[in-house]
Amino acid sequence: RITGGIILFFIIFISTTAIPKVRRRFHNTFEYIHRYVGWTCLVILIIHVVFLQLDKFDSFNTKALFNIPVLILLAIVIIIFLPWICVRKVLVQYDQPSNDLTIITFPRALYPYGSTTRISLDGHEWHAFAIALTDSYADQHSILVAAVGDWTKDLAADYRSNKLPQHVWIRRIKGLGFMYSIHAYRKVLIVCTGSGIAPALPYIKDPLPTTHTHLLWIAKKHEQNYGEYVWKLVQKTHPHYTLHDTTVNGRPSPQLVENVFWRTSSEAVFVVSNEKFTIEVVNALWRKDIPCFGALFDS
Repeated sequence: RITGGIILFFIIFISTTAIPKVRRRFHNTFEYIHRYVGWTCLVILIIHVVFLQLDKFDSFNTKALFNIPVLILLAIVIIIFLPWICVRKVLVQYDQPSNDLTIITFPRALYPYGSTTRISLDGHEWHAFAIALTDSYADQHSILVAAVGDWTKDLAADYRSNKLPQHVWIRRIKGLGFMYSIHAYRKVLIVCTGSGIAPALPYIKDPLPTTHTHLLWIAKKHEQNYGEYVWKLVQKTHPHYTLHDTTVNGRPSPQLVENVFWRTSSEAVFVVSNEKFTIEVVNALWRKDIPCFGALFDS
């Protein structure tokens, strides 16, 4: 009962700090609490199960060692430690087409469309990014890092001052983002703002044979800010893309997305943008019975 009460208290504590308003305001604190309190719960559970088994242990046999509590604990430990077992330190390359965008290139290229990767510069603070580009000939993949938060702004500044490490930590196990659901449709409109173009690039570079995609890219001075390679890659999809330059046309409304949706006869819309615009577009289109999906930000 004591162990259960302690773990329950910690879970409630973690859940409280995960409330969106609290999490956004004290994001770094939340991450530390989530990480270290979570590990503490696991250690308490291990100690509890070990002592529980010692009390019942009277002779050495398989049944005594591998009962249900032990097997459940073993499964929990494996699930938690598996991603960490697959952590590797790899040599990377950096490029910065503009002050607001940094491109990081890693070894290995065999990852499915819609994959995400987690990276860390120090092995402690981890960040997830969509895999934007893959090169099977050079056996490498790249991510686009926009300078929008504290960590990403520091990364961009460190690149300019030549302070970035040559090796970074990555997790070999790659997850699948919401963009992977594009495979469920035959015609899809992908709406990207700024560096949100990253998850869409695999579908632009190597279009799916079963899904036709049209790109609506909303950004500021596309070619100037995102580099020649990304710009030429998008241009290759002509006429299956629409550009909206915010320096010329201003901030768009959901009506723009709806207009492009009907014009392209798409079946669904996938939005890769900031939280405010994503929610705005998704809600506006669903009210009109248009299937529209966006990333989950509180994840």
